Amino acid sequence: MEVKEKLVVRLKELLKKEDFEAAKVDIDKTIDEYKVLVEQERKLKLSAFVADGDKPEFFEMPIDEFDKAFEEYRLRYKAIVKGIREDKIKAEEKNLASKLDLIVELQNVIENEDVISKAFNSFNSIQDRWKAIGNVPANKFRHLQHEYRKKIEEFYYHINIYKELKANDLKKNLELKQGLIERMVVLIKETNIKEIEKLHKAIHDEWDEIGPTFKENWEELRDKFYDHSHQLSDKVKSHYQDIKERQKNNLKSKVAIVEKVKEYLEKEFKSSSEWNKASDQIKEWQTEWKTIGFAPKKQNDNVWKEFREAVNTFFENKSAFFKNIKNEQHNFKAAKEKLIDKMKELTSVDLNDESFDWKGRTLLVVNLQRKWKDIGAAARHDEQKLWKKFRATCDSYFDAKDQFFKGKDQRQKDNLKAKKEIVQSLKKWKASKIEEEDLAALDKFSADWSKTGFVPTKDKEEISRSFADAMNKAYGQLNMDESKQIELSFKGKISQLLGQKDALEALQSEKRKMRERKTKMNDQKVQLETNLAFFSSSKGDNPLLKDARSKIEDTIKIMDELDLKTKLLNVEMNRIKKEQLEAQKTED
Repeated sequence: MEVKEKLVVRLKELLKKEDFEAAKVDIDKTIDEYKVLVEQERKLKLSAFVADGDKPEFFEMPIDEFDKAFEEYRLRYKAIVKGIREDKIKAEEKNLASKLDLIVELQNVIENEDVISKAFNSFNSIQDRWKAIGNVPANKFRHLQHEYRKKIEEFYYHINIYKELKANDLKKNLELKQGLIERMVVLIKETNIKEIEKLHKAIHDEWDEIGPTFKENWEELRDKFYDHSHQLSDKVKSHYQDIKERQKNNLKSKVAIVEKVKEYLEKEFKSSSEWNKASDQIKEWQTEWKTIGFAPKKQNDNVWKEFREAVNTFFENKSAFFKNIKNEQHNFKAAKEKLIDKMKELTSVDLNDESFDWKGRTLLVVNLQRKWKDIGAAARHDEQKLWKKFRATCDSYFDAKDQFFKGKDQRQKDNLKAKKEIVQSLKKWKASKIEEEDLAALDKFSADWSKTGFVPTKDKEEISRSFADAMNKAYGQLNMDESKQIELSFKGKISQLLGQKDALEALQSEKRKMRERKTKMNDQKVQLETNLAFFSSSKGDNPLLKDARSKIEDTIKIMDELDLKTKLLNVEMNRIKKEQLEAQKTED
């Protein structure tokens, strides 16, 4: 079974589907595929016709049995679609008439029914029938809903039912309506127009279904609701007006591009360089086309088809010109251009970034160099240019790498000098006795210290200890209790740890040091307490006894300080772990 016959049989079977709306996409696709197939067949037969010496204008495309069957089914499909559309319009008009009759019936209940129970029975019946009726014409919907809501309000406020309603029902209805207003306020901030339209209608339906509330609250409640409703309607209306205007401008831009491409089809290109230059221009227009949004629906498909056909014709002509050039050369060229772009991305580095992973990046660069060797040669006039670009990018990277490591020692020496200057400034600093200003000044010292880069490894411990000692003395000048001073001072240390490449590991390492030191201090305390037992029978003024007790107190004080610092480290570590967990959940 040939392709055309298969498509005709598929179209025939799809037209038998009970769920016509579900089959519509497949029907449209089948029709498009058949049209493309016929167009390809027409081009082949036209070429053969011209090759035999005949003129194209005398060519007539023969129609076979499949073409006739296809046209019959296509027309049947159009008739079905038209019938569905007409049935929908008739149904909506019928629904409109039914709802208008219900509004008249509701008005009659309001004006003529004095018995509350009968009025409510009629009212509930009208509401049930209203809900059961389907959609009405879109251009009549808002006015119809407005009239219906007005009648509902008249019913509640003019039939004097409030005496029969329980206060609890009125309060509940008030809360429900207030809740809808709050949802409307939130919806105003929504940016998804489709979501706004869907929820706006749903909120209105819920509003209409909620019974009456306190009369003294009603006008303010109603005004708020419709004020927000109008804001949403205006937002939706403005959105679609903007879309229409943009689509008109988009159509003008697309038509202009089509005209430019057609002008190129009239030109005669005699060399490969001219063709390549023309191809680059066509590609720029294709890229520009992709940046342009949709045109109005009626014209969008046609202008796209016209553009696509013009571009296809251009590249078909180009392919004929380059029939003796191997496709592999184009593939090699494209592959090498991608490698050049990738290499440019890899070799873009910040020489001031001390934490940059040169080793890992160099492995990636070398891997790209291997891939370059594995790719075959492009056309000769392209190959040299591509190689120069690739080689220049690689050389630039390795030159930058050499420059970075040559200057590393000097940068670390400069950083050490800068940190020493910070320590000296901190030692000279005097508190102003204005706590807010003093804390800000000390925070600045910590910030300046953190943003200063790495120092030589051999000097790291000494300069860090000097800064910590100077910072502790500076906090000691402030008029605050000792534990607060320790906390503020240690937060400066934490800021330095957070500035490191792996902040969590840095915090954990500091915590381990704290734990080890506390263990040593506890051992020292136990030994001191053991020694103190030897003086149990001595007098209280014994110098050795006093010294032992003093050392125990100092040890306990240091252990308390270590506990406080450990708590501060735990807070930061827990924060980082939580952020990492949330980030992982987001990625999943």
